[in-house]
Amino acid sequence: MSIISDKYRCVLYYIGVLCRFVALVLLLPMLSLFFYPSEWYQSIYFLISAAFAYGFSMICISIGKSHKQRKLVSGQDAIIVVLAWIFAVIFSAMPFLVAGRLHFTGAIFEAVSGWTTTGLSVVDVTNIPAMFLLHRSVIQFFGGVGLVLVVFAILSETYGMRLFSAEGHNDRLMPNLSKSARIVMLIYSAYMIVGVILYVIFGMPLFDAINISMAALSTGGFAITPDSIAAYDSIPIEFITVILMVLGNTNFAGHLLLVNKRYKQIFKMDEVRFVFFALILLTGLLAAIGYVTQTITLRHAFFEAASAITTTGFSVTVYSHWRPVAVVLLISFMVIGGGSGSTAGGIKQFRMVVMLKSLLLSIKKRFLPKQVIKDVILHQAEGAKALDSHMTLDIYQFVFLYFLLFLIGSLIISSYGYSFQDSLFEFSSAIGTVGTSIGITSINAPLGVLWVEIIGMMLGRLEIVVYFVAFIAIGKDVSTIFNKS
Repeated sequence: MSIISDKYRCVLYYIGVLCRFVALVLLLPMLSLFFYPSEWYQSIYFLISAAFAYGFSMICISIGKSHKQRKLVSGQDAIIVVLAWIFAVIFSAMPFLVAGRLHFTGAIFEAVSGWTTTGLSVVDVTNIPAMFLLHRSVIQFFGGVGLVLVVFAILSETYGMRLFSAEGHNDRLMPNLSKSARIVMLIYSAYMIVGVILYVIFGMPLFDAINISMAALSTGGFAITPDSIAAYDSIPIEFITVILMVLGNTNFAGHLLLVNKRYKQIFKMDEVRFVFFALILLTGLLAAIGYVTQTITLRHAFFEAASAITTTGFSVTVYSHWRPVAVVLLISFMVIGGGSGSTAGGIKQFRMVVMLKSLLLSIKKRFLPKQVIKDVILHQAEGAKALDSHMTLDIYQFVFLYFLLFLIGSLIISSYGYSFQDSLFEFSSAIGTVGTSIGITSINAPLGVLWVEIIGMMLGRLEIVVYFVAFIAIGKDVSTIFNKS
């Protein structure tokens, strides 16, 4: 029993550290008072929520501080990450609840959508204080970069890399995670500031620019107007948004290459090539369909393709006017998802590249002598390397599990009376952390639909397997307690 207790003291310490950062995040929306000082009374809801988060974090840290250097055992990193994300969601939902803006399910939904950078929303953006709009954008920004990476940009901890990997990142940063994290945060902050400046230059209000820049870079897609980016009706603004979305779609290691001016290596990366090829392909297909049906312009096709491929979810058109074939195309690319180790969700482009290259190699081998040995060569931020057979198996297992959950979630939504096509679109948007909606998601949607989407968003952001690892590890510990008693 003492072994189990000691193990979870260590878990509590790390959860406390991560939740202490969440408390700080809950204070940042009050910066909206520079733009809307008359909303000062809204601050109380965020102060109360931050106080709860900070108090909880201090209790966890005090309980686990003596065990913080204890070696993490198998599954412990997954438990820490899963629980930290769950508590981050709970505390971030509190301002909506305390203010009476949303019911419990709606508040959890909005917080999950923010932290997972999905962008599906049940908030009426025309009837909510600016402080809450900024709150959504802030949690999207930090959710995109990731709780673990942000916290270890501030702190240097022994087992940070294990937690970073457990959060769903397979990119290889520098050996020193805290140094890497600081560089990544500086890069993303610089992108955001440049985005804000460009938006303002081309006519977007400053408050809007701050929110949209964070939402685009985090590939989150929370808009602050009902018409999303279409509200600005500006080609330069749409183009800036596409650039920010593509930057958010690029994995963190790729941005470190950018800082080191290793441009050739960036464009050799399989995922970077894939996203540009996919963007051209999807834009062309949507534009062709639009030309025939007179429903989609080339301008709209380009933006919607970029939004779907990067799993951002911003839109400049209404999907109800689209032909079913165009909607199915969007679903296909939303399922693929964005870059691995980036702010984007979905199956991830890295896995698609591996599957495509494995398929091509399998075909080639049928025409080669048996003694010729060929490997799948992957071009990543750290250079070219041969694909490990175990990695291939893991990828196929993940993709199978992803499609199984995708099908189950879509069937559950359709059981509430929605068409299967619309259900596929909505749940692919949730589990792929995309955020575009066909019209199902709203505060008036059945609670069962909202909870299915909540689960889908959480599974999609932390890549499914980490939950199985965490729950199995907890289950083993519980069974150990009962066996000993």
